[in-house]
Amino acid sequence: MEPVTYANTISRNIIAEIEGEEEPNKHVVIGGHIDSWDVGTGALDDAGGCFISWEAIRLMRALSMRPRRTIRVVMWTNEELGARGADQYALDHRSEILNSTIAAIESDSGIFFPTHFGYFSSNSKDSNSKKAYQFARNLVHDYLKDILEKGDLLMDGGGRDIRPIVDLGVPGFSLENAEISEEPYKYFNYHHTDADTIDKVDPIALKKCVAAMGVMSWILANSEEVISNNKILEKN
Repeated sequence: MEPVTYANTISRNIIAEIEGEEEPNKHVVIGGHIDSWDVGTGALDDAGGCFISWEAIRLMRALSMRPRRTIRVVMWTNEELGARGADQYALDHRSEILNSTIAAIESDSGIFFPTHFGYFSSNSKDSNSKKAYQFARNLVHDYLKDILEKGDLLMDGGGRDIRPIVDLGVPGFSLENAEISEEPYKYFNYHHTDADTIDKVDPIALKKCVAAMGVMSWILANSEEVISNNKILEKN
């Protein structure tokens, strides 16, 4: 297959949400990117990230669970070739991000058994960022130890699609697994290849990732204290 560059065309982010019951104007944003590399179907990179985010809020609705604050799923377009979807989202929602987005979570590391969440911020050395990290880490220890292999929140997070949100001061989290962070890096046997197909997704690992994304977004959306702009803002 020879590389071909086509002219730009219009594409769009896909957005869905479950509205918060008490503070609907405050948001936790979760998601992955809807586009994939040409040669595969993108099951791991990143249909899985989109699916687990969508499934997390679908299950909440099915179980009649209403979060305190809104949980918004964003499936970003164009991550692979410039991340225009992520950048445009940050432009279109700038005021909302600065004033009412309390956390952003991304899954873009494949769908394998989840080990931990990674944390990152616009200034990890800032004292408020450190306080926000410890606050969120305590939540992970309390609620996710039976889902995540390491049961922890580590300072190794990242994500191109939520990076513009994080740059505006919102704490960022990424769902991580051993297949991308530890040798032999199994994820890269499939990443951007024609082997990135649905048969590589373990159904049990997929359910674990749904659980991890669902619980993480739920506890952030329902916490008594709100972390935003890399600090604990308020206690209701």
